[in-house]
Amino acid sequence: MSTAKATQTTTTAAAAAKAHETIDRIAVHAEKAEENIRAKAGEVDDSVKAQYAQARVKGQQACDAVSTYVKENPMTSLGIAFGAGVLLTALLRRK
Repeated sequence: MSTAKATQTTTTAAAAAKAHETIDRIAVHAEKAEENIRAKAGEVDDSVKAQYAQARVKGQQACDAVSTYVKENPMTSLGIAFGAGVLLTALLRRK
């Protein structure tokens, strides 16, 4: 009986040691994966911020261009706005 118990204890200890080794290897891989994900997330964040800033600048430039055009051509701008309103009204009435 004593030999069986010793064998069982040795087998259990070996299985536990193997499980610990496997868990340690998985933890190392998980840590590397987390570092890679965090780095990529930082890159994406930087890219999105840069694109947002660029879009904001372009939007402001377009707004400034329209404002300048309206100031320089008030009657033409009024005609364009009126025409756009008529067109939009016609399109909305169709539905």
